[in-house]
Amino acid sequence: MEVNKQNTGNTGKTFPLPPKKKNTAWKRWVKFIWIGFFAVVLGISGLFFAVSQGFIGEMPDVKELENPDIYVASQIYSSDGVLLGKFEKEKTQPIIYKDLPPYLIYALQAKEDERFKEHSGIDLQSVA
Repeated sequence: MEVNKQNTGNTGKTFPLPPKKKNTAWKRWVKFIWIGFFAVVLGISGLFFAVSQGFIGEMPDVKELENPDIYVASQIYSSDGVLLGKFEKEKTQPIIYKDLPPYLIYALQAKEDERFKEHSGIDLQSVA
């Protein structure tokens, strides 16, 4: 058996491959930022879904949010159910519009609208 000796100078040698491109740091940061962005979007979407389905707790009715009762007094009762006292920041009593004096309404309009004197025909100096 005769050995082919035509390629004797190239035995065991391989051609050098080009160097592998290294993943630069900015590519990792861009990937990290995109993953973080999608995680935040999914988290916020999940939060809204959980709130809408009542998983986190019950949401108040819209009518309760429109008319909050913010000046409710704290009431102290004795053990036999007798009211001992109320603690409140302001004492308020609800009234209806018809119970307001007309000059109070005019004063409020004069304060809020600089054109009130022209349109109302009321001399505010004589009222005071």
